[in-house]
Amino acid sequence: MQIPFLDALQCGNIEFKPYAVIGNQRIEGVQSSFQYNPERGNAHLILEKQALFRDDLFFTFEKDQIVCRRKFQNLSGQVMKLNELGITLEGITFGGIPREDFFYHNENPRIYEVMAFPIDYQRTGEDAKDSSFDLQAGNRWADPGVVCEHIGRSPYQPFPAILLGNYKSVHGIVHGTLSQRVFFHNYLLSHDGDTVTMEIFSGFKDTAWLEVAPERILTDEWYLGATEQADRIEHIFDNYSKVLRK
Repeated sequence: MQIPFLDALQCGNIEFKPYAVIGNQRIEGVQSSFQYNPERGNAHLILEKQALFRDDLFFTFEKDQIVCRRKFQNLSGQVMKLNELGITLEGITFGGIPREDFFYHNENPRIYEVMAFPIDYQRTGEDAKDSSFDLQAGNRWADPGVVCEHIGRSPYQPFPAILLGNYKSVHGIVHGTLSQRVFFHNYLLSHDGDTVTMEIFSGFKDTAWLEVAPERILTDEWYLGATEQADRIEHIFDNYSKVLRK
């Protein structure tokens, strides 16, 4: 689906696809309502799966800075094994050569001895076991069990945010956690042609699923915004930090 205020990110024609993973099955709700109030800077999206769940996404936005408060309710009438909530963002582009698209996450230097990785680099591949302190930096010093295909799923989450950008541009986008009371965010990134697909997972700490009682509502809160300082590591999360401190 198209969400109008995502255009302000200036990162292409982004498709927005929320879903839930229940009992290890990905299930997408059906859009039942979308209220968009640009003059007030807010929007409300409702997705439903009959006799299973209701998914409310409340957005506030100002220019290219977006905050989402997501409320997921179990309507199944029984205990639900919820693995995670997810959002797929498709069609992201920074206007540069795709092979120069990269990401930065705080766990990168801790585990892999490098600050940024190309989007398609396989951090769990055999060549990642070597170390040369460059784009092929390795994981030989990583603690046991922390190397993972999912970005940000390691125990090192003091600053849970991710930057996507292109090496030839100062423009980038940041996704970051605003609450860790229930959910912890991790990511998968890939190229689909010339654009980037970003999977945002809202999962749980140290467990594969959470047993959700009937009618219980779980709340997830996150930030999505643009930055013009993608080339300055000390400032890439400035906009996110301002929202986080509120």
